Amino acid sequence: MHDRLDRGPERPLYAQIADHYRDRITRGELSPGDRLPSITAIVEKWEVSQRTAQRAIETLRAEKLVTVSRPHGTHVAPMRAAQGGRDVIAEPTGSADSDAVEVLSADIVDAPAYVADLLGIEPDESGGRKASRREAVTYRGDTPVRLSVSWAAPWAFQTTPELLEPRLVNGLRAIARSTGRVATRGTDAVEGRAADEREAGHLNLRVGAPILAGASVWSDGKGAVEYREWVCPPGHIVTHEYDVEPPLG
Repeated sequence: MHDRLDRGPERPLYAQIADHYRDRITRGELSPGDRLPSITAIVEKWEVSQRTAQRAIETLRAEKLVTVSRPHGTHVAPMRAAQGGRDVIAEPTGSADSDAVEVLSADIVDAPAYVADLLGIEPDESGGRKASRREAVTYRGDTPVRLSVSWAAPWAFQTTPELLEPRLVNGLRAIARSTGRVATRGTDAVEGRAADEREAGHLNLRVGAPILAGASVWSDGKGAVEYREWVCPPGHIVTHEYDVEPPLG
């Protein structure tokens, strides 16, 4: 974003100012602990009212991108942890004690080709490749911090009715209990990209905003057990601890 505001009616001035500093934070131009300009400096730089400047900072604070304190001012917040695939196996309810999960849907749908291929789903009598699809949003306080979609093949959802119920379920554990198939291997892939319209809507972001996106597939000796995709807003990191074998050096 350029250091110039669009004075038209399309997007409020405070939101454009918030976009500017959000983009600088997510691109790494502003690091955790760096100080943002004061309200007075923002008023002078962008030629806006004090209330507009305050709303811009309030927007960033609501997104947990900055912290505000008197007399120290506004600073870039520490990076927040986002769940990777291994974390989801251990804890289905979120990545912090204050997290809450809202299950938005739990349905049987025609799977996209890449999902059907990953899960080894064959066409049914109608030619479709059915899968269970569960979509959920994780909130930290009132702020959405994660949107996830998990998929399972017919052999799993037909014997695991919990996958089709709109409530919080650890899919891998439920599948293991009902089928005896226990995932023994997981693969995670993570990328930074732009939010599409669906993702932006659920995470209260603008379309095209930078997000952290990941995909995990868990499998046993027979093939994939569950596949999950997730996205997080700016300011999240994924951290894994592991042993290196054999030792290096």
